[in-house]
Amino acid sequence: EVNLPSNLQATYETINGIPYSVYTMLQYVAFPQKSGTLTIAPLTTECSILQNDPNIDPLDAFFNGGGTLSSNVTRGTDIVKFNVRPLPSPRPAGFSGAVGTFSVEGKLLTPSPATNDIATYRITVSGQGNMKLIQAPAVSFPPSFDKFDPTIKDETKLRNGTIAGTITFDYTF
Repeated sequence: EVNLPSNLQATYETINGIPYSVYTMLQYVAFPQKSGTLTIAPLTTECSILQNDPNIDPLDAFFNGGGTLSSNVTRGTDIVKFNVRPLPSPRPAGFSGAVGTFSVEGKLLTPSPATNDIATYRITVSGQGNMKLIQAPAVSFPPSFDKFDPTIKDETKLRNGTIAGTITFDYTF
């Protein structure tokens, strides 16, 4: 689900000759997990709409803060069907399902660790695509090293209809 601002901004559309103020209340980004013809079921929501009251004097409405009628309505989307092409074959070993354009960078944050020092190795994945499926890469340390599960920092956001940003994996050893 996309986090939308709490103060909704209207766009204006004319449908069948009638002008409407349109608000986006819910928005989702979906990444298919299988190929073939897929269906997204309709979503519905209840909302309150305001209409100008044609039976009230405009001056009376202005000075008394009225002039609108409120009514509750239920609105929904249509069923959406689309065809998803299969991923290319053969799939690479360890493929997690993340599809997009990514770059990977690894660097040692502790420049010259000494014996018994704590050091951190950072792997940063940047790009755009279904980044929520990116898993922590497997890093092999020598058996004599104490190692800990990676700390993960997700700095991804919705941009241009896809998820983009960086995910950082810090391996302390």
